Amino acid sequence: MILILTNSYETTSDQVCEWLNYLGKPFIRINHNEVLIEKVHFDLGNNIHELYFDNGLMLELSAITSFWYWRGNFQIKIPKISTKANKLLKKTLQHENRIFLEYIYRYLNCISIKRIGNIFNELGNNKLQQLLLAKQVGLNIPETKVTNFKEDNLVSGEFDTITKPIFNNFEIEYDNNVVLKARVSQFDLDMYKVLGAESYLYLIQRNVKKSHEVRVFYFNKIFYSMAIFSQKNAKTKLDFRNYDNENRNRMIPYDIPKDIKIRLIMLMDKLGFDTGSIDLICNDEGNYVFLEVNHIGKFGWLSYNCNYYLEEKIAQYL
Repeated sequence: MILILTNSYETTSDQVCEWLNYLGKPFIRINHNEVLIEKVHFDLGNNIHELYFDNGLMLELSAITSFWYWRGNFQIKIPKISTKANKLLKKTLQHENRIFLEYIYRYLNCISIKRIGNIFNELGNNKLQQLLLAKQVGLNIPETKVTNFKEDNLVSGEFDTITKPIFNNFEIEYDNNVVLKARVSQFDLDMYKVLGAESYLYLIQRNVKKSHEVRVFYFNKIFYSMAIFSQKNAKTKLDFRNYDNENRNRMIPYDIPKDIKIRLIMLMDKLGFDTGSIDLICNDEGNYVFLEVNHIGKFGWLSYNCNYYLEEKIAQYL
């Protein structure tokens, strides 16, 4: 039995499921935002691991032959607790549930099945560690600093610099209005002075002048790459993810050099990633610069634009 853990609005998961249906392979898809674990029967001595969900589904973990982790988490149903004293109990029970769920993933990681993705890699993903390891395996990285020193040369206005979140891009909403967006952007020295350097940590990078951007989907040591000519559009020049839907970037299938592939494989092995979406820049001198890798990175648009049929390849592997 193939198990897919995802969410209800993942169109990539929909397409993989369509391929599995076409291939006639049975699978169970758990949308973490729709179902809760209601009952559990685990007998470790007899290798019984039964999960009963509130939609009537029963899942026996030992029957799973392949597991694709594609976002989300199993959710356990907890009874409503309202009194102040019981709130402490609720917090303790939630911690117990987290440890139990961790055991489920560790069980799935240690039994002999095919796997794609790993929740522990996703939770522990760290951009700064990625850059450090990328440097160790011989990849070029942008000049990068995390600082709150006003005197630092990257925040002095002397260089063309960008800033980005240390973790992931995010939006903060209040009363249904987006009041703050944090993503790759030009470093704003005036805003930096207003906020007060000593109060915040900033991830700042020297802007790399690019010929084009390269997006790579890595799966089982195979590279599926796409060149994105984002520098010709003022809106996407800094980052292609500032999408211009009216004047879209040209995107074509691409092959990165063999020596870059070797170094990327070394990096992915160090990170323990079997899959991921890698962001690279090819600069004006033709050198490749590593930016980051998203362990659970979207690849549907890369598959579509380059005719890679990655959804079929994932279904075939599972």
